Amino acid sequence: MSVYVGGTHSTQVDNITQGIKVKDLEDLQADIKVYTDMDKSKVEQLFWTDMAVIVAHTLKKEKEQEKVKPGRSSINSAVNVDVTKIFKGKSSNQLRDMHAGIQKKLKAGGPIDVPYWENVAEQVVVEVSKVRIREKHEAVIKLKEFNTKSEAATAGVEAEPLFPVKQEEEEKEEKEEKKKVK
Repeated sequence: MSVYVGGTHSTQVDNITQGIKVKDLEDLQADIKVYTDMDKSKVEQLFWTDMAVIVAHTLKKEKEQEKVKPGRSSINSAVNVDVTKIFKGKSSNQLRDMHAGIQKKLKAGGPIDVPYWENVAEQVVVEVSKVRIREKHEAVIKLKEFNTKSEAATAGVEAEPLFPVKQEEEEKEEKEEKKKVK
């Protein structure tokens, strides 16, 4: 799924595998393996590893859903919403810390709902991958936007300001100054 954001074309990572059929997910998994073998830089390897995690998780969910009766879900949707809320707004580092805490809880044993916490731990790993891809994507978009505006400025073309909010504040202050002078 793509959206137009800030003058650029942006992919929403959260929905990157949404609507893809099982056969296509399997093909995508094979393609990711090929790219993982081809691309050797650390950044590219991390990207393909994250993509593999997301695709494998989606594929697993889709296959589980195929086994469940129509109109039902393999995971209680209320529980799934609660788990999703836990991740909202967290950075990849915060999610990794959360995963470590869950693993510690699972190893400690005791009176806990093991299947629930195993599910949450699995979803944290997927969410870390999504967040890392999102963070990288946002950095690339900002860099491209900066480069485009810098190139326009050096070419003598008047471009939109890099920091429009700051410019609006300055224009407002100038108008107020002019009113005071009159």
